Amino acid sequence: MAMPARPNVNTAVFALLLLVVCPAGEAKAALPDMKLTAKRILVAEFSLEQFEMTFAAAVGIALTVGDVSRLNGQPELHPEMDTLGPVRLNCPGQLLHIMNSGCSGGVFSLGPALISALKLPRLSGTLGAGRVTADSLRMEAHVQAAAVVFSVLVIRESGPLEITVNIPAQPIASVSSLLDEFNEDTGRLVDGSDGQASAAGLVTWVRTGTLEGQIESTLVAGSPPEAQFRLAVGELSFDSPDGQYAAEGMALSLQGSLSMESGVRGAIRLDLHSGELLLGDFYRNFADASLQIDMQPAWQDDQLTMEAIHLSDGGSLELLGHIEAFVPSGPAPRMHIEKLSLVFPDAYTRYLESVAAKWTLDRLETRGVFEWQGVVDLDPAAVLLQTRSMSLISMDVGDSDQGRFAVTGLDVTIETDDFHFGAMELLESSQIRWDALQFGPIHLGSAAVGLIPRAGGFGISEPLNLEILGGQLSIQELAFSRQPGQATDIQLQANLEGLDMALLTAAFGWPELQGEISGRIPGIGLKDGIVSVDGELDFSVFGGKVVLGDFRIERAFGVLPSLAASIDATSLDLELLTSTFEFGQISGRLDGYVHDLRMLDWRPVSFDAWLGTPEGKSRSSEISRQAVNHLTSIGGGGATAVLTGPVLKLFNNFSYRRLGMGCRMQNNVCDVSGLDDNNESVLIMEGAGIPKIMIRAFNRRLDWPQLVAELLAASGDEKIRIGD
Repeated sequence: MAMPARPNVNTAVFALLLLVVCPAGEAKAALPDMKLTAKRILVAEFSLEQFEMTFAAAVGIALTVGDVSRLNGQPELHPEMDTLGPVRLNCPGQLLHIMNSGCSGGVFSLGPALISALKLPRLSGTLGAGRVTADSLRMEAHVQAAAVVFSVLVIRESGPLEITVNIPAQPIASVSSLLDEFNEDTGRLVDGSDGQASAAGLVTWVRTGTLEGQIESTLVAGSPPEAQFRLAVGELSFDSPDGQYAAEGMALSLQGSLSMESGVRGAIRLDLHSGELLLGDFYRNFADASLQIDMQPAWQDDQLTMEAIHLSDGGSLELLGHIEAFVPSGPAPRMHIEKLSLVFPDAYTRYLESVAAKWTLDRLETRGVFEWQGVVDLDPAAVLLQTRSMSLISMDVGDSDQGRFAVTGLDVTIETDDFHFGAMELLESSQIRWDALQFGPIHLGSAAVGLIPRAGGFGISEPLNLEILGGQLSIQELAFSRQPGQATDIQLQANLEGLDMALLTAAFGWPELQGEISGRIPGIGLKDGIVSVDGELDFSVFGGKVVLGDFRIERAFGVLPSLAASIDATSLDLELLTSTFEFGQISGRLDGYVHDLRMLDWRPVSFDAWLGTPEGKSRSSEISRQAVNHLTSIGGGGATAVLTGPVLKLFNNFSYRRLGMGCRMQNNVCDVSGLDDNNESVLIMEGAGIPKIMIRAFNRRLDWPQLVAELLAASGDEKIRIGD
């Protein structure tokens, strides 16, 4: 039978049509084949265009709706769509069976325009056994959304409506077919036929992995909808095209609940059970301990908050905090951390070592506890920490592998009333102490000092005196500061008194030197990983004075550390300097400099140096036979004397008036200069008295590594080589 064009059918009539499809009572007689068509049917505020329903006793029921829209004055379903159909439902089988048992085995599909308007993927599937009565409801459907399959069970007996979605185990890569339907610009789903949408993010990197889960919801009249869910991912392996992000054999689970009261609220738990994860410089193997993350998200009025955040691995890491309300498209969110606790050594090996390896700080020995409280601005461009309190408790950190540094019994307490690092106000309880401190072979002993506010940070409350190699290092100022968006700046001013050269050289395994070192350090700063000196460092050493300027170190504990400096020496005592070397003994004084020094990996790569007798020196000095021998070997030169032959054997020491030699080193080649130059050789020693020995260097360009090796391997040969 045919319906008149454009009839008005109220909601009750339309509901009656649905009950015809799935009736509650027993059929008493066979129904004839029927066909219901309408150009337009009005149901509440909806308009169903091109409606067609066919009843065939032996075939089943077929329903098609060509278009779905809202009536005039109602919001459109989708502003960009002219048509939202077609919607199709086919229920096979004999009509009497359908009427008694429901649309078991029925096939349904939604048109691409409708699923786009509803923000759903392409849906199709089959209906299982079902029944609708006045008091109960049972419907089951097996659905395929793109390549993802799941089942839906809807039950209502006498109480609330219960909906269960079961996701059987399936390859996680099938989720990419869902993401292929998203338009990355607008975030809505499209049918993918134009090729503009593509799978995004993690799923496109997946090589292996399975997904399964369940969603359960109970709908009670007058109460907000609620749902519980459980998802599990197993054997997940992925890698990004640039190799910066990867996972192997990971297993994780996600479970929780959601409520639609006043927006969306939930409680979520994520467990990372096993496998390996790489995120840039961070690497973690979860085989030894899982990581559990709990949080309570809330979405209301276009704002998202994260309450009751709790991270724990059951021993080495615990974090408690929350993220204050923010608009996802607005400024970066702020995370308030009420407690961050790291227990070493597990915290170091699990979370810090892989990142610290970038600065060659891996393979450290650690023990103790670190606690922190404050605020983190979660800006991807520049994460900013704002400290409220920080503690190090009985920390031991040692670089035993390379022996660069070690500290034991380190206790640090920093308390502040202000969250901002750039304007913190420290409390009187802030302090730092340690039992032992070591840099390389240098031991500094124990110490304790209070901490007070400084501009942009904090510093020591009083001078800190440390015993060092028989002397004393008095640190007058030590301050840490940090402005927003900048690296930490460290300032140091100190005095050094009476450092024993014999202990210093023994500590570094150098030839033993006598004397003491005293000096003043006007200011040393650490900024952006670069150590620099404010002004010049003055030292009293070898009876003279050494001034160190333009000092700068980059990557001190990193790969290929770099050093730049200039050194000026005045009136050094040559006898103190040479008394312990096999080079031979030389008396007198020495001035010199090393300018534009550049070192890479602690080896010189360039400099301009000069060592020589001070200007205006009037008296001659002595040089030993051994020292003369070694000077003659420099530059392939030789010695000439007014007396030759056996007479020279009568002398063990000789007089000289001037010494002087320079070296400009570049590309491992030393360009030699001397007291004077005759185009064939340079004079490096001018003798005095009898016998008067002159030493010249004829090789003007020396191989620097070979020269160093020859000086280090100097022998005790006592013969004077004349002219060879």
